[in-house]
Amino acid sequence: MSEFRMPPLENLATDVTHASMAKTFVERLEGWIKGLQSRVPPGKQLSVRVLLSGIQPMPVKFIGYHNPNLVAIEAYNLNGEAVTLLAHQNTVQLLCEMVPVEGDKPRQHIGFQTGA
Repeated sequence: MSEFRMPPLENLATDVTHASMAKTFVERLEGWIKGLQSRVPPGKQLSVRVLLSGIQPMPVKFIGYHNPNLVAIEAYNLNGEAVTLLAHQNTVQLLCEMVPVEGDKPRQHIGFQTGA
């Protein structure tokens, strides 16, 4: 019987293609959100808001990450001020819904971190 050997821990930490890494999580979010955006009807836009316990949902502007598990979400609070939420990927909750475009304002878009 062959001996079982654990892979070196440094290899696990740097494997950014691993399914449980924050990079993979954000890439999946990006795929879902872009898929929803591709089906937005005229006069509507996709609203993506981060949900936090006890706080009003906040509109998302950008989603980034730092492997292995940290997700950074740039959003706007109720006063329109920019805020950054740092969270473990297991705690991130987003609400996606179609809402009317306000007047002549351009549709809202969300940026995503790419690369390492």
